[in-house]
Amino acid sequence: MSVIHRRDRGGGGTCRRGRTRLWLWAWALIVAACSGGDDLARLPSDSEFFNPDGSSATLADYEGTPLVLNFFASWCGPCKAELPEFEEVSNELGDEVQFLGVNTDFEQDAWLQLVADTGVTYPTVFQPSNELFSASGGLGMPTTVFIADDGTVQHTFSGALNKATLRRLIDTHLS
Repeated sequence: MSVIHRRDRGGGGTCRRGRTRLWLWAWALIVAACSGGDDLARLPSDSEFFNPDGSSATLADYEGTPLVLNFFASWCGPCKAELPEFEEVSNELGDEVQFLGVNTDFEQDAWLQLVADTGVTYPTVFQPSNELFSASGGLGMPTTVFIADDGTVQHTFSGALNKATLRRLIDTHLS
């Protein structure tokens, strides 16, 4: 009878809400820890991806200039929203920082359509194996990795970025 009494007073719901809050706090701490990663690791420079013309390339082809590596997918709403802002920052910075979008869709057509729809002109590539995304430690889409000119990962950010935050992260980690 006391169990029913507590449940009637909301005791069971309170416990459930408490567990949910605890889970959310734990998840937030995990995301914060991974998003702020300054581990100076390297992504596999020989991991192959594909250009729109079907030719292949690797991260080694991008060494020598700081690189903003952005993982995106056509099914990801936040990815679609941030791509035009990445385009603006890419145009503003010119040759100072390279931008490379890595599409993680399983179909090439979805990648090419998203790039056309968002007006992105900086290089984007296709890697359906998601090898680079897995190696980056990203938690979800979108994920952006800031890589120094020597190929070391300076910072990884999981989540959508707006223009101002993207510029701040570039200034902080790639200058």
